[in-house]
Amino acid sequence: MLIAALASLLIALPVAADATSLMLLTDPLPPSHTITDMPITGQWWNLTCEYAAASAATAFYGQTITQQEFVNAIGFDPNPNKGFRGNVDGPWGGTSDYGIYPAPLLKTLQQRGFAGSYSFHGSADMLRAALSNDHPVVVWLVGTFGTAPRFEATSDGEPFFLVPYEHAMTAYGYTESSIMLMDPSIASYRTVSWQTFTQAWMQLDGMALVVAR
Repeated sequence: MLIAALASLLIALPVAADATSLMLLTDPLPPSHTITDMPITGQWWNLTCEYAAASAATAFYGQTITQQEFVNAIGFDPNPNKGFRGNVDGPWGGTSDYGIYPAPLLKTLQQRGFAGSYSFHGSADMLRAALSNDHPVVVWLVGTFGTAPRFEATSDGEPFFLVPYEHAMTAYGYTESSIMLMDPSIASYRTVSWQTFTQAWMQLDGMALVVAR
């Protein structure tokens, strides 16, 4: 029965999640955990929340990758799965000047000393498992914590989606009722309920990037 459950879990895991994340889920998760001394990093530009959130996670390990280094390493592309979409200093809330999704960040992290990093989609248990092992997690969500429309787009024949008010924060802890986040847009910590967080997170397909060495 346990083997069947693990097999079904493995099938459900997104391709980018590695064996480490599966092993973490086989252990009981503590009801709460906080990563101590989580750095606060504000955005250097108006739309570099993803770079700031990832930079804060690397700083936790004492091996900071700056936002400028991410900009230089990744570059720009209309498809946020390939590069930064739009102007890094554009207005927040639109879809022309927008941001970036996990894949390009993951590639850069793995090339720069964070080989244990991985991404996944939409599993609160995988999020808690990473945090309980002291791995900060960059999460994508609707930054207003409200609801937003979803638009489908293509670039070079490849489809992707865009959600106005897309934002990224660094998760660093949780309790049974809430999740703790470092919000680079205000350069501060914030705590929200799991219900509020999940509703905003799932609008970006529960995208998450675990930063680990």
